[in-house]
Amino acid sequence: FFSSQPGSRNKLPQTIQEVPAFLKEFTNDEIAMHLTKADAVCFLLSPRPGENADLWQNRVQEVTADGVFVGLQILASSVGIKLWKKLFHRHLSLSQLVILSLVQCPDSVERAKSLKRWIELASLLQSGTYGNLFAFMAVMKGLESPQIGDLTQTWDILRNHYNETFNIYKNQLKGMISALSEGASVYAIEELTVPAVQHLRKLYNIEGQLTSVAGNQDIRAILEDFTTRVIGLDGLHAIIKHTSDFCCNANKRLNSYSYDSELFDFFMQDIVRTHLQNIGTSAEDPLERYRRFNIVLDALVSKLDDP
Repeated sequence: FFSSQPGSRNKLPQTIQEVPAFLKEFTNDEIAMHLTKADAVCFLLSPRPGENADLWQNRVQEVTADGVFVGLQILASSVGIKLWKKLFHRHLSLSQLVILSLVQCPDSVERAKSLKRWIELASLLQSGTYGNLFAFMAVMKGLESPQIGDLTQTWDILRNHYNETFNIYKNQLKGMISALSEGASVYAIEELTVPAVQHLRKLYNIEGQLTSVAGNQDIRAILEDFTTRVIGLDGLHAIIKHTSDFCCNANKRLNSYSYDSELFDFFMQDIVRTHLQNIGTSAEDPLERYRRFNIVLDALVSKLDDP
C-alpha cells in the first residue's frame, strides 16, 4: 500500500464549493482506499484506524433475544433497523455528493474532467483491488441520476476527449450496476470488501417518482419499506453468511494502510448534512434533507449552460 502523510493536506472543506479542491489533493487510489475503509467501519466490518481489534469486536456485538450478533450479522437481528437506516442515508449522501460536485463545476469542460474522475473512481471501487460495491452503487446512482444524465454537452466532451473512460462507463460499469441492482452474484467472495446491499434496488425503481412529485411523495414510506422488507430479499442471507469473509478481506486490504485523518473523517461524515448548509437543504431529518435536495438540485441544473 502507498502511504499518506496526515496533516500535510488541505483542511476539511466547510462548503460544497471547497470539496473539489480538497479531493484534488488526493489520488484516485487514496480516495478509493479511504472511502472503502470508512464504508467498512460503517458496515461493522473493520475497526477505525488505530482502534484495538478486541475492543472493536466487543463494540460491534449486539445481544438480543435471538442470540449474539456480531458486525454485519446485526442486519438480520431484531435491532438491525438502526444499521439499515445508517446505510440507507450513507448511500444517499454519497450519491448526492457526486451530483453536487458535478453541477457546481464552472463550465462543461471542467464538469467533463470531474465526470471522468468519478467514473475512474467507480471503476476502482468495484475492482478486485478494493471490492467496495456499496460505494460503487452509490457513485453510479449519482452518475445515472436524471440531472447528470441530461448534461448533454458534458457527456459529449467526455466521449470526444476521454473516449476510453466514456467506453468503460457505457460498456462496463452500466452493465455491472444493472446486474447488482437485480441481485446478481457477479463477484467472488474473495474479491469483496464491502458488499452491495441489493435492497437499495427499490430506490432505483422509485427514484423517478421522487424527482417528479417533489414534496408530494411520502419519502418515509420508502424508508419503512427499505427497513421492514429486506429480510426476504435475495442476497441478504448470503451477505450475512460471509460476514467473517468480508472482515478478513477488510483486514488484509485495509489495516496495514496509513490513513490521512482529514480524508477519512470527510468520508465518515454525513457529507450532505455537513456541506450543503448554504444552499437550502439543511434539516435535522435526513429524509427532509433529501426532499429539499431534489428541489434545490433541479433549480441548480436549470441554470447550467449545458443543453
